[in-house]
Amino acid sequence: RDGTAITVTPQNGLTHQAALDRLAEIETLAQQIVEECVTDSMTLPEQAEALYTRLTDRVAYDFRYYTDLASMPYESTTAYGALHNNLAICGGYAQAFQTLLEKAGIPCITVSGKAGGENHMWNMARIDGRWLYYDPTGDRGRADYGFLYCGVKGEALDRHTWDADWSNRLSEALFSL
Repeated sequence: RDGTAITVTPQNGLTHQAALDRLAEIETLAQQIVEECVTDSMTLPEQAEALYTRLTDRVAYDFRYYTDLASMPYESTTAYGALHNNLAICGGYAQAFQTLLEKAGIPCITVSGKAGGENHMWNMARIDGRWLYYDPTGDRGRADYGFLYCGVKGEALDRHTWDADWSNRLSEALFSL
């Protein structure tokens, strides 16, 4: 009212400019990963799996979520935590995978629901005209053993519960042909 600037400290501790810089860094990191993992000769399923493999192989789960939540940095809940720090919880994995797929030109949304009764996030991506599910958190470290949740139909997510109808409507509204 008197022209004095108000300083607001957001939950993540970043200033507006620092948040914008971080978003730009996420975009740069994602572009670098896509350039490393994806070739023009790959099919869409191959592209998605290559990016999924990269993410699930390199990003560790931040178990402070269970053991010492107060010490877990906010960035572990974001794509920045996954792509910059290689450390994330489900939200970070899902946001990072969505960003990677978007950079590759593959439509994707992040889905929120529950897995095993616990709040959880994963992805839906449009591959060859079909919406398929990806849960990079659930598949972390499984590249050598076989993925359980890489490009699967909803029925394969037997531990997951979500409003599938709403997710389908959202994805179609955002990416209508």
